[in-house]
Amino acid sequence: KMATPTSSSKISYYGGSLLGKNRIFSNKSHENFHIPSSWKRLEPLLTTSGKEQFILLPKSHMVTVLAYETGNQVACLVPQMEDSEGKNIIIESATLATYGTTTMSNIEEVLMMDEDRKSLSSLSNEVLLVGCNDGTLREFDLSNNFIQGTKNGKNRNSGKYYIHGPCCGPRRVYTLKKGCAIRKITTVDKGRGGGILGFCLIEEKENSREIIQTMCRFVLKPQERKGAHKFDLSEEILNLHQFVFRMGHDRRGKILSNIPFHMFSLRPTKTSSIVQTKKDLLVVVVTSSNFQVYQEETDEDGNQTGKHPILTLPVDECISAARLSPNGVDIVFGNWIGQIITLKNAINAILEHNATEKKRIIPLGSFLEKKVHWHVNAVTCLSYQDSEGIEPLLYSGGAESVLVTWQMTRDRPSDMLPRVAKGGISHLLSAGRASIPGVLVYCEDNTLQLFKSHSNQLVWKIQGLAGSINTKTTTTDNDVILVSSSSHSAGNLHWYDPRQQRATKILEVAPFNRTSRSSRSTNEKTHLPPPELTHIALSEDRKQMLTAETISTENSTVGKRVHHNKKEIGLVSTIKFWLSSSLVATMTFPHGEKNAISAIALSNNGHLACTVSNDEKAVRVWCQTNKKPTHNRHPAWSCRYKITTPSGFSKFTTPSNGVSFSSDGTTLCIVYGHMITLWDHKDATLLKTMQHFNERIERMELISNDRMRDFILTKSKTKIKLQSPYGDKGGWSFSLPSSSNTSLTQVQVINNSEQIAISVYFQKGRKTKILCVDSVTGKPTMVSEIPTKIIHILPVSKHSRRRKLGYGTTEYGGAHPPRFFVITKEDELLMIQNDDDDFLLESTKRAESTSSIKNQVPKIHIEKKRESPDSYSDEYEPSTKRVATLSLMGEDDGQVSSELPSLSGNLLCAFISRNISRQDSDEEDEEKRISA
Repeated sequence: KMATPTSSSKISYYGGSLLGKNRIFSNKSHENFHIPSSWKRLEPLLTTSGKEQFILLPKSHMVTVLAYETGNQVACLVPQMEDSEGKNIIIESATLATYGTTTMSNIEEVLMMDEDRKSLSSLSNEVLLVGCNDGTLREFDLSNNFIQGTKNGKNRNSGKYYIHGPCCGPRRVYTLKKGCAIRKITTVDKGRGGGILGFCLIEEKENSREIIQTMCRFVLKPQERKGAHKFDLSEEILNLHQFVFRMGHDRRGKILSNIPFHMFSLRPTKTSSIVQTKKDLLVVVVTSSNFQVYQEETDEDGNQTGKHPILTLPVDECISAARLSPNGVDIVFGNWIGQIITLKNAINAILEHNATEKKRIIPLGSFLEKKVHWHVNAVTCLSYQDSEGIEPLLYSGGAESVLVTWQMTRDRPSDMLPRVAKGGISHLLSAGRASIPGVLVYCEDNTLQLFKSHSNQLVWKIQGLAGSINTKTTTTDNDVILVSSSSHSAGNLHWYDPRQQRATKILEVAPFNRTSRSSRSTNEKTHLPPPELTHIALSEDRKQMLTAETISTENSTVGKRVHHNKKEIGLVSTIKFWLSSSLVATMTFPHGEKNAISAIALSNNGHLACTVSNDEKAVRVWCQTNKKPTHNRHPAWSCRYKITTPSGFSKFTTPSNGVSFSSDGTTLCIVYGHMITLWDHKDATLLKTMQHFNERIERMELISNDRMRDFILTKSKTKIKLQSPYGDKGGWSFSLPSSSNTSLTQVQVINNSEQIAISVYFQKGRKTKILCVDSVTGKPTMVSEIPTKIIHILPVSKHSRRRKLGYGTTEYGGAHPPRFFVITKEDELLMIQNDDDDFLLESTKRAESTSSIKNQVPKIHIEKKRESPDSYSDEYEPSTKRVATLSLMGEDDGQVSSELPSLSGNLLCAFISRNISRQDSDEEDEEKRISA
């Protein structure tokens, strides 16, 4: 039972993925399905009208607006209205639309037109339509007023978090079907009278086997009532057809999703020999197995006068990407085996079939096909570049991360740009008539780049957070987050700066061949999994780093043998030592060829390292052989000794976060199952064993500060425990009810070990509550709630919390309010702090190095005392010399100059033994007193 927290929190957005997840393909039921990367992300958009062009990047709770020529962020479009109060509105789809020109029949209509319609007709009519999870369609103005409004924009609460910088809300909100998510939107010109004619797929029902979506028809008219912002269209929309989409198998036996991934509409301009008396309108829904075409006839005002049943066009190979040609009659699509197929005159053939045939299935043989093939893997995206006076170019991309340019009159690519990014290409967006003719490329490693179309020259490049799932994260002193992602950017490390909301540095740790093995049939072997950075450990100054990686090999006799897609492959384990991002040493198979690495740790000074292998059932300690490397010689590493797992712990395993060094580097802490062991690494002596609860420990961390000395924090699935190795009664524990539908997801020490953040995930409401508790007493100080799952909790560095006292001086000044980062399942980086905390990360400068900060403070010279015989004097260990410091204001900087020296291994052993014996004697005296 915990007391009521003393304060509530506010949540601020500090970046994340550039494009939001397409939730229908990102839920748990689709995790094991073969789905192209382009389906899992919302598509970027590019405005076409106005003096300046903008790039629109839809996310789950906003749309980011970038300047096309520079890539700089201009504003954010938030779906909440001004009167919305904390609504969790999620963006499901987005598209650009244009209001048709209003035609007036006489002068009286022009005079009676209200001011809102006059202003609307005088501006650019391009708008952004956003479909949301609550069944609403939200309209954003993209006219010249929008450009001026972004300059005067203000910070805004999106309902989920607080967004800093210029923000704009929707101009209008239309309710189509309350409570039903709008999955896809497409629009055409309504015709005479002005307005937008749109079609959407509204999800009615979803379960693990099938999804039911309804195609609806709606009309948006220019605003007729002054000051009106909300409209209910639920009575006016037409339900055209109900689709039932199910999971299926392709010809090779792979499970795939048959849910629509693309939808487009058009008014055909050519009808071959068919005499057309009314305007035709086609809506094409694209799934992995077929094209489903809806056709209707409309009059000049856009009113429906007739319609045809759904026409199905099945294909042989699974469709992975599709686009309509600029000529308006050809359909081009890519499949999962790397082919690009053009259906010549497809639109006219569909119109002729509907006019002459009653069958609702049109065979693929009815079309004239043209096939080209270059990609080894699936074609994930296609984009036409329509330029005046020249043949339109077709761009294609895939997992190979190669931008391929096609002239469809040829049978081979006209140009190729290899190694565009560290991840495969997900989306392409060409702009042939822009101020800078080029193509936008979005890749799986969350990079967005603009290349010139004629020379493939890079104009600009930005990169967001590399992803949240299957990642390892930590924070540096400059609040730069270090991320490794196996799902988005395999084998690479990313440094992400929350102030800029951009990745600032990339380091390739493990090489990755993206074109290895093609999967053409069930008899051939499947793709190898990408390399994975399994562990990362940093020294206290963040200059030295230890990484562990696994790389797959086709030879199952090399490395650890594992099964992947019913095939045996080998996993090669390697550890690498780094100094300032430069590779120092590499050790392949550090625990033997057949044994994987389970956990790693690096001491604060970076001179000692430890690796654990559950397969070998052993621990290895590594040390530097030269303590002071020169500028032309890096430090060398060697294995100091090996410790075999004690027989009493042989049935237990060590988790990934289950090994750590003490703050002074003299004691090693290793977790086995639910047990904690303390070792003196000098002579490999087991000092003490401690117990968590009767649950396997998932995370262990050592806490050491002025208030607490060498406390051990452990976390299991439902319990947290903080205890001291000295045998006293200090510490506390936290547990969840066994019958509750909740789980402990993360625990992290924050605020320089003064507080601890605990995240609890509730399965029922799919939300996370984060508690901040005092590290000494365990009493809660702050509570926060986020309507999604938390993947990581990261502390804000202490340099960002400094307070200026005078020229060149700073201090920490007492207890700090809780302040930390979280990374959500939607790849969003958020900062949580108290409601009354006015700290802004943007207002702080990037911190200087630790050494430069120390040099600004005057020091008092203290002679080093003679070391006792029991003290540890190994040449690889840090010196225990203490330095007292004074600030220019005559006050200390928070360090205590009279504290006891750090405990060495032998002294710690003696101290613990004496404490245990004293505790035993106290218990014997207590028993004698009770018996007496």
